[in-house]
Amino acid sequence: MPKYIRLVFSATLVFGHLSFAAFAQQGHRQLGSHQHGHGQFNVVMEGRKVVMELNIPGRDVTGFEHKPSTPAQMSVLKKVTVRLKSGLTLFVPPAAAQCKLVAANVETSKEEHHDDADDDKDGGHMEFHVQYRLECSAPQKFDRIRFDFFKAYPSTQALEVMIISDKGQRVYDITAANPVADMPVQ
Repeated sequence: MPKYIRLVFSATLVFGHLSFAAFAQQGHRQLGSHQHGHGQFNVVMEGRKVVMELNIPGRDVTGFEHKPSTPAQMSVLKKVTVRLKSGLTLFVPPAAAQCKLVAANVETSKEEHHDDADDDKDGGHMEFHVQYRLECSAPQKFDRIRFDFFKAYPSTQALEVMIISDKGQRVYDITAANPVADMPVQ
């Protein structure tokens, strides 16, 4: 197992959660900065613990990218935040794995870009960063993830998915037409 994967697993054990900042930044650079319709989804599994992280442009889930400026936009932002926190309705492991969501954290950030004049007037692009922590009673049966996220947010065309487990690492391009990622096997 490569050293960086062992470090990720160690961080998961020591801190009880995982920050995918390095992975997200690396993947973000590979995809290009803030590409509408495209996001990243990372999964790290270790034993019964699973950490998943979603990074997605604001427009893909809210319909706008700027800081909410109207009551209607504030309402949309609140509804999206609640829906994203539901986690297992958007990113569905097999029922046989008996996973439960133990924590969900939704944050927004603003990337400074000036490439789309129709996005917003203040030159920034809102992004969502969501982290889920799961515990699975039968982790050996966590052999795939179904992405119902595309049904909830049809503006998203693709997710670059990185899965890391003790069995290996795999990267997928997941779309609404092919919304399932298999776990790495040895």
